[in-house]
Amino acid sequence: MVFNPVDVITELLPEEGLLLQTILRESYKSIGDSDAIEGCGSSYLLNLSSRTQYYQQLRKWDRVMENCDLQQTTEEISKDYLEAFFNSGLQNVAQIMASNDSLKYDYCWLLNKWDLPDNGDKSFESLHYHALRYVHLNDLGRALPIINEARLVVIESLYCASLESTATIYIPLAKLKIIEDLDDFISTSDKNKLFDNWLNQKTLKTNDFININKILYQRCKLLDFDGDKKSGILRIKIAELAQQNNWLQVAGKHLATVATLKSYQKHTILWAKVEETRLLWERNDCHMARILLKSVVEELETHDYPFLHSLALQLYGSWMEETKSETSNDIIRKYFQKSIRILKYEAVTKEEFGLDCKKVISDAHKHLSLFTDKLYQQLYKYIKTEDFQKRIIEAEHSTTEGKTLYELGKSTKNQEKIKAGFSLIKQSEIDKIDISNKNEEKNKYLKLTLQNYLQLMTLDDESKLPIYRIISLWLENKENNEINDIVDQEFEKNPSYKFILVLPQLVAHLSFTHKYSFHKSLETIINRCAIDHPYQTIPIIYAVANTNIDQKFNQCEASFNDEEESRVLAAKRLMSVWKKNTKISCIVKNTEKLYEAFIQLAYKKFSCSKGQRITISDEEPLMKITNSELYMYPAAALPLNKHGNYPNIISIVRFENSFLNAGGVHEPKKIDCWCSDGILRSLLLKGNEDMHQDAIMQQVFVLINSLLNSNKYTAKRKLAIRTYKVIPFSKQSGIAEWCVNTMSVLDYLIGTHLIPGAHQKYRPEDITPVKARDILISSQANRDSELTKQKKYSNICKVFKPVFRYYFFEKFLSASIWFERRQAFIHSVATTSMIGYILGLGDRHFHNILIDNNTAEFIHIDFGVAFEQGTLLTTPETVPFRLTRDIVDGMGICGIEGTFRKCCEKTMSVLRQNQDVIVTIIEVLLYDPCYQWALTGKKAAQIQIESTKKNSCINDVIEVNKLAERSLNRVRVKLCGMEQAETAAASINGQVNLLIQKARDPNNLALLYHGWQAYL
Repeated sequence: MVFNPVDVITELLPEEGLLLQTILRESYKSIGDSDAIEGCGSSYLLNLSSRTQYYQQLRKWDRVMENCDLQQTTEEISKDYLEAFFNSGLQNVAQIMASNDSLKYDYCWLLNKWDLPDNGDKSFESLHYHALRYVHLNDLGRALPIINEARLVVIESLYCASLESTATIYIPLAKLKIIEDLDDFISTSDKNKLFDNWLNQKTLKTNDFININKILYQRCKLLDFDGDKKSGILRIKIAELAQQNNWLQVAGKHLATVATLKSYQKHTILWAKVEETRLLWERNDCHMARILLKSVVEELETHDYPFLHSLALQLYGSWMEETKSETSNDIIRKYFQKSIRILKYEAVTKEEFGLDCKKVISDAHKHLSLFTDKLYQQLYKYIKTEDFQKRIIEAEHSTTEGKTLYELGKSTKNQEKIKAGFSLIKQSEIDKIDISNKNEEKNKYLKLTLQNYLQLMTLDDESKLPIYRIISLWLENKENNEINDIVDQEFEKNPSYKFILVLPQLVAHLSFTHKYSFHKSLETIINRCAIDHPYQTIPIIYAVANTNIDQKFNQCEASFNDEEESRVLAAKRLMSVWKKNTKISCIVKNTEKLYEAFIQLAYKKFSCSKGQRITISDEEPLMKITNSELYMYPAAALPLNKHGNYPNIISIVRFENSFLNAGGVHEPKKIDCWCSDGILRSLLLKGNEDMHQDAIMQQVFVLINSLLNSNKYTAKRKLAIRTYKVIPFSKQSGIAEWCVNTMSVLDYLIGTHLIPGAHQKYRPEDITPVKARDILISSQANRDSELTKQKKYSNICKVFKPVFRYYFFEKFLSASIWFERRQAFIHSVATTSMIGYILGLGDRHFHNILIDNNTAEFIHIDFGVAFEQGTLLTTPETVPFRLTRDIVDGMGICGIEGTFRKCCEKTMSVLRQNQDVIVTIIEVLLYDPCYQWALTGKKAAQIQIESTKKNSCINDVIEVNKLAERSLNRVRVKLCGMEQAETAAASINGQVNLLIQKARDPNNLALLYHGWQAYL
């Protein structure tokens, strides 16, 4: 069981512990960090009043009301009670109960009660109420001075606001926004423009809903004053936003207002009813939701509102699918296909009473493609099963056996044999028809899926799923010419920038012989990408064309299979063609020249020790590359331009005439380059080392970051995994972007040969890290039992305490910066832990984890062990990610509780919500023939044994496809939360809790390889 450190202190020292909990809770509350509050201990929750505050933080208003009802009615409690009523959308009840004047003003304007007298109260609530009242009465002359007075009241309150946290100014800023909206409404003559601005204002959507609720209510009220029927559209949009933020009561109130008022346009009323059914479904009132939506769908049949009709059909179809209420074919025909068919002649740019028409069309294709894809995958898996394959063989065998019996019976005039033979033939025919039907059904769903994903790809620039799933299905069926024709026709309609995302995976399937029409289509796409986006395309093709260049330098002959040889020849042919293309020939030639210079230096041997700087000869080709706009700095971040315009690339001015030996088996070189923007940048140049796996992992991280950034909760917390550029030049060489101002966590904790580590500095009385490691080396060499290893590890932990908290004290001297950086560190550890677990990243010793000395974020490097290949190491890995004592020590007194746990849950939530996208992306990567991710027995041993021997070019033969399938299934299981559960999926909270326990379990840590240094 994991204990909260604050609760442990409270148990040992009750008075001091409760005081500590109060200080922590009030501090975090003041700065608006609701995540951390949950880590401040739990003893305070025994108090009923504190429990009310806890539920307020979680926005659980029903529980707030319940707790307030159990307490004595004091003024403070009454205010909490009333706020809970208000936030639940029960303003009428709140208004009746309100005794506090400042609260009454808010409830009265919300309920259109304009009879409160002006008693000279100069509070903001009073001034705002009376200004709004005069606007309602169209007495603008009296409203304006009151508006200005209200603004001054708020500004004066800001004089006393704390500057340490923005949380204290959210409420005053919300009040200023209310005044600004009121001012804009009075002063503008173009109300339509103002409405459009309010409707499209994205900045409000990213705020906590509690801060913007009254702003949005007032906007509806102002439009009602003006008799503008568009207030109904605004209410629907607000309801959608409230629902996204889990303010379901507020969403329901807005929708009910629109649905019951006859003054709104018919389209708006029907739209509100559709959204109301969506809300009912979310509240698990499914029976009511289905009845109401069915009624709306039937009503829409008689109106010319195609987009709203399509939206309603999509929603109803998805419910039929979820509840399995109708057959698959009926769901496709009656709902999803119909939702597309009724939009066939509608323009994407059409306006339909505030409805996002483009989204409706793309969602229609998305619903159909996802549903048919699911059906296709079920049939595809079933057809691949051993039972089905046996059935095919048995059907053929029965036909042969039946014919033999039938002929034998005829020749011997044996009626029994004729009958038996005829029966066997008949049965085999029935089986063959069923087998044929299953294949036809599979192909039908495949075509439907592809056609709709392709339409979705054309319509939706944001979604990553379509392109990856299209590529996955295309590669899976590359021998099928019919499928290739469907793909080919649609690809021609799409601009080339959409393929850049999957270019590394497409290039892996090049073929010199054009065995299938697929290969010709593939080359056409790559050609288009190269012409439009040369800086993104040419380096990828160069690496394939030069796959076997390494054998010139490492004195061994590599064996290549026919497929690999064909791929290399195809890439060389493309490079040759591009050299003749006037538009990109210079870029191709200069890229070749630059990369060949890099490869030559990468393989050049120098006798020097780690950290030593060596001069590079002027005769070295790399030294001759200077001052050319055509030599783009290879690790530069170049945003993708849809139109292929790249006028201001960061180019190379010159390279420094020395490099630093970065240390390691293959002695990678740190080289420095002056760039055209005046910045000196560094690269890590490697030879005799495969860079493809690191490059692919960075690609996955970038995509997962985009998913995290598109989710409101993870974007708000800035949850992301740090990435860096990796560019392979060949099979065994390439460069990686140098992570500036970083150090390995190991160097900080243990030190280097020049600087002592934090353990020696802050706890000199502890045993040394070297001695701790020696104990583990001895234990593993002696092949101790698990119990003995666990005892030895436990003894080490008793005399070797964590010290990582001092990193933050040393680096960040200002209290606010210290807190901010520690938060960034916790967020970083949480994100990398969850992503690392899903992707099965292993070998996470502290050499492979850097820390950014500016931001305190972790940066993981070296991804040679992925997709749970760590379990195949000589000493298998027993933890899902690294969460050792020093890491937890850096998180502060609350440790893993509060911020860390909440960020893990939010990250896991996004990963599980987007499991289709993630699985599809990984599927494409795992079956990439250029991607040597699977560990051979030899490679597994080498990872845990430092060796200075040259790499052998002997390839271990392993069944990569079976391993890929197993790895993909493991990812699926994790994303469903089924890894630890035998019958049902674990909740996100449960899954995260189990993972944290497993990662911190001393019994697991004790069994790890000594080089992992689990005691740190």
